[in-house]
Amino acid sequence: MAARAQWRKAAGQLRPTIRRLAEFMDEAGTDVLASMTFPKVVETRSTRSTRANA
Repeated sequence: MAARAQWRKAAGQLRPTIRRLAEFMDEAGTDVLASMTFPKVVETRSTRSTRANA
């Protein structure tokens, strides 16, 4: 919940000057915070080689 509170606080601080960005943050907040729980992808050397050859 701390991350959600911080996200809302940041959006609230932007609202008086950059209203559209604050509205976007309101809409995107759930998705952004959900993506924070995804595991980090570890890229290996073989993965980089495969991407370079694709």
